[in-house]
Amino acid sequence: MAPGNVIAFSCLRQVHSCDFMRRTLKRVSVVLQVAHCGICHSDLHQVLNEWKNTKFPCLPGHEITGIVTEVGANVTKFKVRLSLHITLCAAILHLTVLRRFNRWR
Repeated sequence: MAPGNVIAFSCLRQVHSCDFMRRTLKRVSVVLQVAHCGICHSDLHQVLNEWKNTKFPCLPGHEITGIVTEVGANVTKFKVRLSLHITLCAAILHLTVLRRFNRWR
């Protein structure tokens, strides 16, 4: 497992740096170094908890681009150094990772 760090919003609408431990690379996993993340007005509703269903810490953005840095042994469609654009599923993945830790810095 390797350490990681993300920037997320707290329930106080403040930006915080969050540390977490990445899981071990699985045979079907792809590691992506995020370069850019797009946000829309729906993301702002989530950060401000205007829909009263936000789980904090909140990492807004549902479209990301980045570079593949590592692939599992069974991955065949993606290669290291490949540039990717990922839509909504990436945000769900990040939120799942964020909910597994509670260490704020």
